[in-house]
Amino acid sequence: MFITETIIRPVDCVVAFAIPLNKSSIRRNQRLNPIADFSKHIVWPLYQIDTINPMKFLKSGRSIGFQIKEEFSYSDLSDFFTSGKKVLILFAHWSNGRVELFDGFHCADDFLNVFPEDGRFIVDLNVCTCKELGETLGISRPNSIIKHSNLNIPSYAGAWCIFYRYFFQLLDEQKLTYLEGLQVSGKEFKNIFK
Repeated sequence: MFITETIIRPVDCVVAFAIPLNKSSIRRNQRLNPIADFSKHIVWPLYQIDTINPMKFLKSGRSIGFQIKEEFSYSDLSDFFTSGKKVLILFAHWSNGRVELFDGFHCADDFLNVFPEDGRFIVDLNVCTCKELGETLGISRPNSIIKHSNLNIPSYAGAWCIFYRYFFQLLDEQKLTYLEGLQVSGKEFKNIFK
């Protein structure tokens, strides 16, 4: 069966935050990754409102089965592909052609080194301006779905956290493929803001 035809349940999904989610995580990130880019630009009161509070809303829905992994590193990426999970939703930073995971920067080749060639996964990139990574993974792993923005614009983690909270609820209540779930959620989410 193709991944595009697979019914996805919340339990199949991992939401991975490579971006720090609290003040102590910011300090750990800067110690672990001396050239950290994302954490050095955080203005805490704004970040708390724009990202942390919506992330807490997302976390409130974990009882329906999706997993949240904080401080997501390269070893966590490798572990995901052997975990039996089907969907990775990654929140990370992109800078100078590389993704900043919690432990440092990684290029597309690093991803391909741990991403099985014949794997059937959904990798949903909520990574600012990562068109290059999305296209590379999509071409190199044709049995998988790689969701990414075709625009080189920032990804707003807070808005996406709210969206995914609704999305997981929908996957829990209905039998949908990932793409069907995105489509239905997107329409409903859009209607909220009309």
